[in-house]
Amino acid sequence: MRGRIANAKSFGWAIYAAGFAIWLFGYLSAGHDPLFDWKAATPWWISSFVPNLEAELGLALMFASMIPIYGRAVVRDNLARVFAFAALLVFGTVTFAWWGFLAWLIWHVI
Repeated sequence: MRGRIANAKSFGWAIYAAGFAIWLFGYLSAGHDPLFDWKAATPWWISSFVPNLEAELGLALMFASMIPIYGRAVVRDNLARVFAFAALLVFGTVTFAWWGFLAWLIWHVI
């Protein structure tokens, strides 16, 4: 069991490294248009990190790498780690939704 957890964690870090390389390429190049309008929905300092599609893909891979890295808590049934992992994912989702709502509010009301 210990070997499988270590392999999953190594796989997660490999995904993170690939995501970081793709994000860095996208951040430093012109790239394609992003799928999501970050400039309209988020503050400038957030939208500056995802200027194009390549940066979005790299950022998505970096976030997805959390599953194999921290997912071993699910395998070991350690409820404290599972709660922390789920709370982090929920907090991130709520934060993005809140920024989207604020951007919509600012765009339509002000």
